[in-house]
Amino acid sequence: MAGGGWRVAGGGWRVASGEWRVAGGGRRESKLVASHLSLVARHSSFVIRHSSFVIRHSSFVIRHSSFVIRHLVHQAARNGS
Repeated sequence: MAGGGWRVAGGGWRVASGEWRVAGGGRRESKLVASHLSLVARHSSFVIRHSSFVIRHSSFVIRHSSFVIRHLVHQAARNGS
């Protein structure tokens, strides 16, 4: 959808440029929209936290791998002489 919004075909509601409207209005649809947006927000929060963990873990793995490689090179140098 142009303008950065999106629309669910047949669902009777759409989100466009930061606001939402319920077509064929009813309390049930607006509750469904609020529930869905809440789920999306919680999922986004989880994804952000998980990404942060993955980045920290990757950083640890890189540092640890670097240490292991240096250790192996050092051992090989000692064994070679």
